Amino acid sequence: MSRSIGATKNRVEFAEALGRLGWDAEVFGAEEIGAGATHDRNGYEAYQRKLREFLCQHHDRFDIALVEADTLPFPRETLPPDMLIVARPAMVWVHHHLIEIPTPDFSVPRRMAQRVKGFVRRNAAWTPLQRRGPQLQTCQSVDLVHALTQWDADALQADGVRRTTFEVIPNGIHADRAHELRAARHAHDANDAKSIVFVGSFDYRKGCLDIAEIMSHLWAEDEQYRLTLLGAKGLFQSEQQIRAHFPAQWQHQLEVVMRFDNAQLPDLMARQLIGLFPSYVEGFPFGCLEMIASGLPTVAYRSPGAECFVPDQIQVTPGDVETAVALIRRLASDPDFYSHTTDACLEVAARYDWDRVAADASNIYERELRRRRGQPQPTLQSVSV
Repeated sequence: MSRSIGATKNRVEFAEALGRLGWDAEVFGAEEIGAGATHDRNGYEAYQRKLREFLCQHHDRFDIALVEADTLPFPRETLPPDMLIVARPAMVWVHHHLIEIPTPDFSVPRRMAQRVKGFVRRNAAWTPLQRRGPQLQTCQSVDLVHALTQWDADALQADGVRRTTFEVIPNGIHADRAHELRAARHAHDANDAKSIVFVGSFDYRKGCLDIAEIMSHLWAEDEQYRLTLLGAKGLFQSEQQIRAHFPAQWQHQLEVVMRFDNAQLPDLMARQLIGLFPSYVEGFPFGCLEMIASGLPTVAYRSPGAECFVPDQIQVTPGDVETAVALIRRLASDPDFYSHTTDACLEVAARYDWDRVAADASNIYERELRRRRGQPQPTLQSVSV
């Protein structure tokens, strides 16, 4: 599994953190369990069946199975009885039903073409709303839902998950990684307070249209603002497609890095002074957490994901471009506000150390495993905080 993609990176790092606590944690992808590609609906349904088969075959090998929360939509009695099955949703799909994500105002012919294409490929494509059903079924049948944020837990419970125990356990960042990010920025003598960075794929869910609008407002009043997009490849496969969203006269102030290696990020962010993350729907956004952990004041939308760790003073109502512009302008011109916000970011990020997160998860998993197996809970003799 790759560390360059947040969806898999968090699994690898969480397993490593559990390993440091003495757990024998193994990470499996589709290939390791004998499944094929999961890019379409048929492939994902095949993966679900293979995953159940894999767990049943190895029921005596694992005490706990931590699975993506739409991968086991089967009755609990068809899964290993002594194994604690934990669903950990990277993305809660009902958010896509509740939250309106801005998209371009496509022409009528293009909209019609998209509908025809969707009908023809209805068995191949699997939309977020189609994944909502298997996610609810999985969360209803497992022993524990490990939600990444309280927002996710509340949304799943409101959407009908009633029988399952919920625990909110976030993702994290290793202390060494956070130090590396901060050290790279401190080593660079950055005097330009108008360099802005966005870490993540450039797509509608992550507010790409808002990014272009925010920067257009800033450039209209001051052409010295610069924007760097890191890891932009996703919905759009070429730099040209991404640049087409921005006014031609300010293209020289835009840098697009389609992909980067995980080890390159500290140097890539070293010259940046302000983070921007106007995403409408997230699970637990690693890119945003890394910006915060590096000490970058990051203007973000108050939406699922970033809302739980971005300091309140730099959160913006989703779609409120004017307030986002005003905050960036203030960060660029007010050293005291910038310094205060940097300190707030670093203070918040310190709470998301992987070892601390894993310790909390370890205690919860052990408690729920004992409960599943009908074993007595250990007596707490003392605690040091």
